[in-house]
Amino acid sequence: MPHLFGIHSVREALRESFDCVESICFARDLSNPRLRELMQEARKRKIPVRQLPEEALRRLADSASHQGVVAKMTEFVYREREDLVEECPPPGFFLVLDEIQDPQNLGAILRTADGAGVNGVFLPRHHSAGVTAAAVRASAGAAMHLKIARETNLSRLLEDLKEKGFWAVGVDVRADRLWTDCDYSRPTVLVLGNEGRGMRPLVQKHCDDLVKIPMLGKVESLNVSAAAAILLYEVIRQRSAAPTPRGT
Repeated sequence: MPHLFGIHSVREALRESFDCVESICFARDLSNPRLRELMQEARKRKIPVRQLPEEALRRLADSASHQGVVAKMTEFVYREREDLVEECPPPGFFLVLDEIQDPQNLGAILRTADGAGVNGVFLPRHHSAGVTAAAVRASAGAAMHLKIARETNLSRLLEDLKEKGFWAVGVDVRADRLWTDCDYSRPTVLVLGNEGRGMRPLVQKHCDDLVKIPMLGKVESLNVSAAAAILLYEVIRQRSAAPTPRGT
């Protein structure tokens, strides 16, 4: 994740992971008060800052949409699975993404996952988009708030989580059950698959339940980030409606 750009994304990086920010380059024109605030925040945290001409910022960001600020970042630090499990408050809510390859989709999903209060996200080590600058920007900086781990074997991960009491629910357009028919009040792992082919068969095999979001028009399936939003907020809806256990 060498460069992160855009006012909102850089602000979130400063707030949540400023130790990952090596330096920040600003436009020479600081008439935007938000840029001045960002520069003050960076200096307060003793992060080196420079002011560069427009063309230099464009080259660093590889985009004209830099909004006058480009941050040089260290690589994103992924967490260990054990940490996510140990730090997970009850009832527990994890998201497993099986080979999501578009950084824009990954970022959109991470933004919703943060909003839905997901306790952790698991990505495959291979054949998957990672937490790059593009994904962080697509997440509007939300990726910086999430606990994210990478796993070599998602099937083994699901079995380990199930042994710890989690119920694994996969999303598949061919499933018999509707997404609203599943009980998400218990410790839950939602599993979403690749943009084109969905979950790999072996990953699907290790799910306890398969659910679908019905498509009533001509298109066969939703974009994976849209499907994620529907599923994640169904978990919130059910848990908000569930009675509060005694003693909490």
